[in-house]
Amino acid sequence: MITPIVNEPALVSRDRIKVLSVADVHLGIEWELRMGGISIPSQADAHKRRLRELIKKERPDAIVLLGDVKHNVPYTSRQEWREVPEFLGALGELADVHIVPGNHDGDLERLIGGVHNVSMHPMGGFVLDGVGYVHGHAWPSAELYSAGCIVMSHNHPAVRFTD
Repeated sequence: MITPIVNEPALVSRDRIKVLSVADVHLGIEWELRMGGISIPSQADAHKRRLRELIKKERPDAIVLLGDVKHNVPYTSRQEWREVPEFLGALGELADVHIVPGNHDGDLERLIGGVHNVSMHPMGGFVLDGVGYVHGHAWPSAELYSAGCIVMSHNHPAVRFTD
């Protein structure tokens, strides 16, 4: 069963295990904005706090980050070198973390070296507990076609339902 989490770029899937999926965090986007003249403080701590609250509420066995964990391409900013390992380390203390790299995740493998409980999967995605996970910027791997459901991010949809 797949259940979107209201007002969050996240969902929960449940079968044999409970998986929390989170899409497009874009850590370090503030650096690019600053280069364009917009100065806002880093949102990494707020993202970490928000995700910890979701984890505390949902109590997942695993976390899947559906790409674009970091923001800057083709380089990695100093901000990302500092914040990404810390962010992923905090998540890895709470559950196993699986990452499907997105189009913004160049250098991510170097950033996660030595971070406990964090694993990187191919860009084409992977299957966990019968659900396929892929960022969406690359062609899905053949493995995903055997999944009962495929979860994909990348498009940043903004939908609001009102009554």
